[in-house]
Amino acid sequence: MIQPALEFAREYCSPTFACPIFHELYELEETRHLAISGFTAIVEKKCKMLPQTIQEVACILKINLKDIYVLTSEESTLHVKTGQ
Repeated sequence: MIQPALEFAREYCSPTFACPIFHELYELEETRHLAISGFTAIVEKKCKMLPQTIQEVACILKINLKDIYVLTSEESTLHVKTGQ
């Protein structure tokens, strides 16, 4: 049930849907890592989620978006430098 919820949040990335889904997944200790990794994947893939929704979900998950953006830009640089 977790994967369909994350897919739904990614597909219909309205804060009305995404925020409660990520909040519920974050509240449960056994699904917290899935919420964080799912959200990180959404940000890294630059999905159609609105910036406001990204900010709200990041706040719910206690994630610093700068950290995700730094990691993403470092990976892009690495691929360019190595020619991958």
